Amino acid sequence: MAVRVPIGTRIFLTLVILFAVITVGIGILVSFTLVGTVERAVVGNIGRDTSLLAKDFETWLAEKYQILETLKHSVLQNRNDPEALLDILIAKTREEPDIAWIYYGTETFDPRFTPVKDGVTRTANGGFYVDADEWNPDPDFIWPSRPWFVRARDENQAVMSDPYIDANTKEIVVSLSRSVRDEGGRLLGVIALDMYISRLTEVVSVQKYTPSSKTYLIDAKGSFITHEDKSLVLKLDDPAGNLFSPGTPLAAMNEAILGTPETWSRNRSKNLYWAARRIPRTSWTVVTYGKYSDIARPVVEFYGTLLGIMGAAILMAVLFALAEARAISAPIEQLKRGALEMAKGNLSWNVQIKSRDEFGELGDFFNQVSASLKENISRIEGQRQEIEDYSKNLEKMVEERTRQLDHANKELTARNVQMEKEMQMAEVVQRKTIPQTVDLPAAPELRFGARYVAMQAVGGDLYDVLPIDGRRYALLIADVSGHGMAAALVAAMAKVAFRTQAGIGLGPAEVCRAVNQEIHEIIGGETYYLSAFYLVLDVVDGTLTYSNAGHPPVLLVRKDRTIEKLDVAGGQLLGISGDFAFEEGRTRMAPGDFLLMFTDGIVEARDPDGDFYEYGRLMEYVRGNRDAKPEEFIQGLLDDVDAFSRGAARSDDRAALYAQFNGYRSEATAAIAQTGDWAARFDRAGRLLKSGDARSASIVLEEIRAQRPEDPRVLNMLGLASFRLGDRERAERLLETAVLLAPESPTYRKNLEMVRSGKA
Repeated sequence: MAVRVPIGTRIFLTLVILFAVITVGIGILVSFTLVGTVERAVVGNIGRDTSLLAKDFETWLAEKYQILETLKHSVLQNRNDPEALLDILIAKTREEPDIAWIYYGTETFDPRFTPVKDGVTRTANGGFYVDADEWNPDPDFIWPSRPWFVRARDENQAVMSDPYIDANTKEIVVSLSRSVRDEGGRLLGVIALDMYISRLTEVVSVQKYTPSSKTYLIDAKGSFITHEDKSLVLKLDDPAGNLFSPGTPLAAMNEAILGTPETWSRNRSKNLYWAARRIPRTSWTVVTYGKYSDIARPVVEFYGTLLGIMGAAILMAVLFALAEARAISAPIEQLKRGALEMAKGNLSWNVQIKSRDEFGELGDFFNQVSASLKENISRIEGQRQEIEDYSKNLEKMVEERTRQLDHANKELTARNVQMEKEMQMAEVVQRKTIPQTVDLPAAPELRFGARYVAMQAVGGDLYDVLPIDGRRYALLIADVSGHGMAAALVAAMAKVAFRTQAGIGLGPAEVCRAVNQEIHEIIGGETYYLSAFYLVLDVVDGTLTYSNAGHPPVLLVRKDRTIEKLDVAGGQLLGISGDFAFEEGRTRMAPGDFLLMFTDGIVEARDPDGDFYEYGRLMEYVRGNRDAKPEEFIQGLLDDVDAFSRGAARSDDRAALYAQFNGYRSEATAAIAQTGDWAARFDRAGRLLKSGDARSASIVLEEIRAQRPEDPRVLNMLGLASFRLGDRERAERLLETAVLLAPESPTYRKNLEMVRSGKA
């Protein structure tokens, strides 16, 4: 038998549990929210302090660069008076405690030189060497061949050497040198100074951000420039003097720290935090690190305080719940007794609740109900019959309405099914209109990557690649205004129009003009129009001609990582006016270059804050993924746009086409691909493939495939040629398509199995 718990006890337990859950939940939420925030703030402050320290070093170096610039002007004023120049260099050396020596050598040099006085040496042909340390060079000292002279001679700005150890003082020294040129730009000589950086050791070593922290200045290899143990600093090439040597806290982290100008982070598992900042105009980096437990100590103290507050809150919740339970249970007992009396038929019973709250109102209402219930009982019997009659009529009304709704629902379902069929058919048509990467023509000279993502089931973006003859390929990217089935229909019309005009052999400007007239005749005056960028690539000599019809510029990414925007002025949208003359641009591609064609749905993608993706982020992606494969490049671009959007709804379709130029095609191969009818060319391709010339066979087959895209014989032979050229993935997709088109052919299936096993 179930045990009944009094309502007062239940209310007490409920309130206690509720307050406990809220208090503990707030504690956990605060813990998870603030712990990481406190740790990141502490490490971030250390990172900022490290950046300030690096800024101080930058300022220190800037002062030395300014001194060198001042000395350059002194040299120009005393270019023919080395004795006066010596006095200036000596005075400047004495003024600057960080400067060890200042010296100057002319470009004019003759091995027959003699000392004039301490610090001044003249050559037989009018040149001279001045040293503020009053040192005269040895006979074998050829200053124009010294590293400080050679590096400055080729630059028109100050250059700094790597740190080295002075043989005499055993101090770490850095040389700054600057070329001196006359008004006509002719090189007169090089002024240089050597600096002790021992003061940096004192400045860096005193930096203590936490009790266990250590701060160092290192070079590009990780060798210590400053260290509390000065013996390590004096062994720059010794592994023991390297911050990233095995056994050190930062072992094997040289790429993470030296790979970026500024970084800071923490690692709980290694009980370690670090921060690093590179000094501008140098290869030096300021690095500090320490124990993670030092920055976690405030968090531990925070936990103790939080637990104390939570305990006090729960105790107060218990006391409050006890009082509240007693205040609630008393009037409930009164109502319970009144309900029992009413159940017995005693409708004259009144409950006595004197509180001025909802329970008091409920007691008054209970007494009113009890009084009116007696009065209304007599009416219930008469109304019962009326209710029964109305219930019968209501059943008939509900039945009729149900029949009407069922009929409407069937009509709506039929319409939905028809719309779904039409939409599915539109998707199938658009998939054939917009090819996948495997459907694009491929040859050893070209590789493609392409993706299309519609905002709805179908859309108005379009890309296409068409072999024109044995040497030219036409590439198209287009964007129809609007979305949905109407835009997809216009895109299909545009593809047919471009393919028709491209096959005639017209130039890009003439193709755009002809397509514009054709589109305007069909949709002129309607609300639809389209932008397009059409170009023709000659794979024999790399010539690229193009025309733009109101579309975003195409990016030409060179092998040396420079990026050019291909565009022509004055190109209008297609379909707006019937007759318009388009401009034409021309450039040349080299092996290793690639083209990126895209629609504005990429650069105009927005994040939840309304900011655009824009060209700046697109350029960053292109530079960072220059060496990616075409398919990986395109997929990565769309993923980057999605990551930027952070779930924001797409407002436009997105399409991108990547075309990589791998090498030139010979005139002979182009002629083979162009001559004869398709059957003769197909036989020729078979002979080329059998003789081992898979490259020429692939080119011929791609030309045939442009005319017969669903011929399984062409797909079968092209798959074998692709496999022999090393593209196993593409070969497998082509053979799978051939098997789908001709499932009764055992040859195609056998070739597919051999390619999958790698034995074709």
